[in-house]
Amino acid sequence: MTVQHSAHQSPDSKPGSTLLVLDALPLPLTQGDRLRSFHIARALAAERGCVLAAPGVNTEYLDDLNATGIFKAIRLLPVRPKHGRWQRRFRTDNGIYLKTGWPQYLDECGAILREIVDLYRVDLVLGVNLSVAEFVAQIPGVYRVLDDFDCYTLTLERELKLRQFDLLHADSIRKNLALLRYRRQESRLDSFFDLVTTIAPPDAERLRVLSPRALIKVIPNGVNEGLLEFRNKEPELTNAIAFWGNLKFQPNRSAVKFFVDEVYEPHLAHHDINCFFIGGGADEWMKSLPQRLPKVRVTGFVEDLAPVVSRIPIMVNPMVSGSGLKNKLLEAFALGRAVVSTSMGSESVDAEPGQHFRLADDPKKFADEILELIKKPEESRKLGDRARQFVAEKYTWGGVEKEWRNVLASVRAMPRRRLGDRGQVL
Repeated sequence: MTVQHSAHQSPDSKPGSTLLVLDALPLPLTQGDRLRSFHIARALAAERGCVLAAPGVNTEYLDDLNATGIFKAIRLLPVRPKHGRWQRRFRTDNGIYLKTGWPQYLDECGAILREIVDLYRVDLVLGVNLSVAEFVAQIPGVYRVLDDFDCYTLTLERELKLRQFDLLHADSIRKNLALLRYRRQESRLDSFFDLVTTIAPPDAERLRVLSPRALIKVIPNGVNEGLLEFRNKEPELTNAIAFWGNLKFQPNRSAVKFFVDEVYEPHLAHHDINCFFIGGGADEWMKSLPQRLPKVRVTGFVEDLAPVVSRIPIMVNPMVSGSGLKNKLLEAFALGRAVVSTSMGSESVDAEPGQHFRLADDPKKFADEILELIKKPEESRKLGDRARQFVAEKYTWGGVEKEWRNVLASVRAMPRRRLGDRGQVL
């Protein structure tokens, strides 16, 4: 697989390039992790130039990615073989997943990454997601940064707490084993990385407990400035609420189930309220909801979200598990939607309850907040307007990209010292 150069840059045109290592090409921008990776790449390109390396698992987007002009080069790594060594099943640490299961594959990818480092005079390597941590950790002679954007340990701990009485015995064993493996991996990040970034304060706090000597920095996601300017010419629907996201993602599924079983069906179903669940990956239980709840709609994936949800005056964010920053909340704020959210759904955004959204964890209170906003459309609009202004000031991608550039510049200014001897927090 060949290195692809952009038309205006040679491999050694500028020292100090950054190598971005991903688990897939950062398109399409309909998935949160790829959206984050894409804007990280933009920040890196504006700083010192960016070279991308990722397994060729979604090469249908390669031409579109080249057309952006962001990258000095894009290198497609081999795709991991399907069958690995049996020893991986007995690992207790996900930090050695490839080493125990696919050691030759790990060595092959490592050799390619070291070649890129030499060719493009890379001095900093940034990996996004724990799945590429092993690749980055083995590259010598560079600053190494890992974006562990959603703390896996925190996500699994919350899921197990929420579902402890619902899981089958085999599922409980499997998830607890996964939790053990991720805890071990995330507890050793300080041994391999000069800096660990994450997306939200709760994730950072859990990582600091797990790996207290790691240098950790919170860098949030943002919204496109164009979303802030979007105005729908179609009239708003009346008495309508919506939740959106990847409905295959377990925390989103748990949110839908909590909302339907504990909020909508007992407290709202007898009101004339249309409820929309928007996103791909709905399971059979979700798909069957309109059969018993006529005002519920499960739309499936929507290519262009803004024209759809900007007609729905209230966004519900009933998250009861998961971690990280909820992009859907920023999107709702940017579109001026009134939001009712649980504490877990809003914990990662520095918004003020009552000023920018309505907060409710109790199911009855959640329903009451929705009903009050429906009865007071002017208050609903004012709430949405304040939320839009809040996002415009604190959570745009332009501002986030600038923060990435500043943080990586601070890493490059650090004295060279033994990894693992960090003992401080940015």
